[in-house]
Amino acid sequence: SNATQEYVDPLDQLQAAVGEAFNFTCPPGAYAMDTPFLPCRWCPTGRYSATAGAKSCDVCDVGYYATDPRKAVDGVGLTIAASTCAMCPANMYSRNGSFQCAQCSLAAGEGSEPGAGGCVCAAGFYDATPGEDAPSCKSCDVAGVRSCPMGTTIATLPLKRGWWRATPSSDDVEECDHRDDCSGGAATGDGLCRHATQGPLCRICEKGYYAGSRAMDGSKRSL
Repeated sequence: SNATQEYVDPLDQLQAAVGEAFNFTCPPGAYAMDTPFLPCRWCPTGRYSATAGAKSCDVCDVGYYATDPRKAVDGVGLTIAASTCAMCPANMYSRNGSFQCAQCSLAAGEGSEPGAGGCVCAAGFYDATPGEDAPSCKSCDVAGVRSCPMGTTIATLPLKRGWWRATPSSDDVEECDHRDDCSGGAATGDGLCRHATQGPLCRICEKGYYAGSRAMDGSKRSL
């Protein structure tokens, strides 16, 4: 007797035949689909696949952009079919899932390190309104302020020795009566005072001391 043959759906047969005819691995920059009629699809904007045969595309992180290793333009990638994420160059930045980097405004005193997710104030400037979407950069070339590294804000404004300011939100910098009493740096208020002094411009002696006495560190206080 003839053996009973297993029934095979004609549509399954057709799909199997098409799949065999198009039996290839999706290249980098693409990902595999479940249907043989459309076996591969390019990675969309801001995503990439680094290896052949990928099942999905990954998102480029903040500070990176989707591109191809052979592309020569720094900061400008591919809108589709990216096979890698490249780091944004200095003075540029990107958000999550980007195919290109945006330029910081150098004319406004902005800048960034490579791989940044946003702009900060460049060296020689400080951000007067930290926490805002974009920095408001002011020059550090004012009396009593030391050289500012990139990323300085009003809260971290570095003072020269002999200068004082009241709070981290104040850029009103004043010269102390006695240079050695004001330490300088990024501190404010009493944090700037030395030699058992305190108060505005470090003019007030701490409890237990008076003008002309020896301070805790052995230094002479004189007014």
